Amino acid sequence: STSSVRMAQKNTFDFIVIGAGSAGAVVASRLSEDPDINVLLLEAGGTGDNNSNIKIPILVPNLQQSDVDWKYKTVPQKNAAGINIGRQSAWPRGKVLGGSSAINYMAYVRGSPGDYDSWASNGATGWSYKEVLPFFKKAEGCVVPPNEEFCKIDKDSHGFDGPLTTSIRKPVMSLAKQFVQACNEIGYETIDYNSKEQIGASVFQQTIRKGTRCCTKEAYLQPILNRKNLYILCEAHVTKIETRELAGVMSAVAVQCAVGSARQEMRFQAAKEVILSAGSIGSPQILLLSGIGDKEDLSKVGIKSVLHLPKVGKQLEDHLMVPVKCVAPFVGYEHITSRERNAYGIFLSEKQQQDLNAVREEKGKKLKFKDVGTITPKMNMISAMLKYLWAGKGPLASPAYDAHLLFSFDKTNNTIPDVQIGCTLGNGDIDQNIKNFNFDRDHLKSIGVDKYDEEYGTYQGVVLLPTLLHPKSKGTVKLQTADPFDHPLIDPCYLTDENGDDVTVLAKGIQKAFEIVRDSKAFNGVLDYVAPVPIFNASLKSGNDPSQDMEALKAYASQTAVTVYHPACTCKIGDVVDVRLKLKGISNLRVIDCSVMPSITSANTNAPTIMIGEKGAAMIIEDHKLNPSLQLKSSGSGIGDVLLYVAAFVAVSTIAISYYVTSKKD
Repeated sequence: STSSVRMAQKNTFDFIVIGAGSAGAVVASRLSEDPDINVLLLEAGGTGDNNSNIKIPILVPNLQQSDVDWKYKTVPQKNAAGINIGRQSAWPRGKVLGGSSAINYMAYVRGSPGDYDSWASNGATGWSYKEVLPFFKKAEGCVVPPNEEFCKIDKDSHGFDGPLTTSIRKPVMSLAKQFVQACNEIGYETIDYNSKEQIGASVFQQTIRKGTRCCTKEAYLQPILNRKNLYILCEAHVTKIETRELAGVMSAVAVQCAVGSARQEMRFQAAKEVILSAGSIGSPQILLLSGIGDKEDLSKVGIKSVLHLPKVGKQLEDHLMVPVKCVAPFVGYEHITSRERNAYGIFLSEKQQQDLNAVREEKGKKLKFKDVGTITPKMNMISAMLKYLWAGKGPLASPAYDAHLLFSFDKTNNTIPDVQIGCTLGNGDIDQNIKNFNFDRDHLKSIGVDKYDEEYGTYQGVVLLPTLLHPKSKGTVKLQTADPFDHPLIDPCYLTDENGDDVTVLAKGIQKAFEIVRDSKAFNGVLDYVAPVPIFNASLKSGNDPSQDMEALKAYASQTAVTVYHPACTCKIGDVVDVRLKLKGISNLRVIDCSVMPSITSANTNAPTIMIGEKGAAMIIEDHKLNPSLQLKSSGSGIGDVLLYVAAFVAVSTIAISYYVTSKKD
């Protein structure tokens, strides 16, 4: 069992790590490499051992709003979240060993070197790209083949012996190839986006090992469960960090938590340090519950101030994406007439219409999405299952979020992108999207977003996701009540920046997505892009190109933009912690997770968070002169791999049986 049965016999530890997520699992693993110290790792969620949705990449949508998700929601947004119930955006966060690395879409994106150099130049000494690169490499066990056509690898930028496996889907999905080729055609090279330059296109490097998710649980904890000096307690909801004066200095001394469904109260003392790694929502919440934060905000919920640290929970940043739906319209509904297509706001040039007609006449023979059989053809589904069980490959071995473009509006800037455009399969499953994103079905219908799905059913196609990477709008995390089991008030303040730059960047990102589809041979005649009719009616009626209607594009962005699950910066270096991640004003307490980012990185935040865990652990080891002599294996092997394979086999077999039964009913 992952949970330790020795807990009842011990209540004092050298180090207590709160949160076994993307950073916390790393910290606990590295600190426990010194056999002479003991480490307690507290996780509010369960082990996730028997959850096939975690292990099998294609099942990732099933994890949101499940028992491994904290199920946060934002407060109502004034300028965004128009299609969400109550204008509240759903914010999934991992509540399980591995944290959000166990429920994310497995994209391994470090961010731009310029992100880290900016950190350093603005006061975060020691956090430049040159200084963080060794910790990225220490974590990584890259298995991407050399000379890969659709994902260049700069060997000097990667690690090959670390515990966290990074790979690409093999064979590369044809849709991902087409997307990269389309980006090449409009002027963007294929790059290794985890190297010195980040402007360009690529298939995603992913935290996937032999067809199964490689989260921080699998990478950092699974191989060391037999360490006698590492104690892991799951279902331990931390309620407070105790502080008191020691030799005239306010210090963190103990952690209180409620364990199990009965919420048994337990208290553990820390002889050396408490490390808070509960993430950008959990870490500020726990600090505030412990009396550390803005004293006026604390007094409003009846909590006595221990330390007035006003920036706790402030400066929240998150990435916003806008879904741009594209379809392969000649598959399954060739009967749709040109008039009907235009009525749904599908914008085609005359040449594109001619090309499309030619394709329709051939009855889909030019269809290039041969490996999206998880959506429609039954024989392809069976083939996909066999590929996965036999070799850990095929559609089930990927989250179907396989490629992206990173670009800047400044052509002279080749270091820090403004927008990321992700490329993912679209299958018309509006019900799951409504559940996962807290969408308002009636509102979706009113603006036409799901009309195509509802009238024509599932489709083969793709969704492009223009994403705002550097928001100027900043939000907050505050306590709703003094009850540690009440979710905090999360207000990202989406699209509220004074000059409206955020929504403008998103609108330009949508234009770039249109350009990829319209102006490339790779997608010409294969995909159309779709937009809701009411928002673009004025352009359509006047005969103008809707993709050039900036006001309509901004309206679409503010209606449909949703989180990409990357909250950060709520315990920033400089504001809340120092450059060694020590909390300002209280000794023996550090924050080590994505909340310490001085500013959000360019694109997905999981890889930077793992790096922060590695670098933070190294700082602790240095400060306490620890002697790490126990080794962490670079990758899963032996019984661990066997258990993963058996679990995957059982899960996929269950899917196959269910699929067979359903098809027989049909």
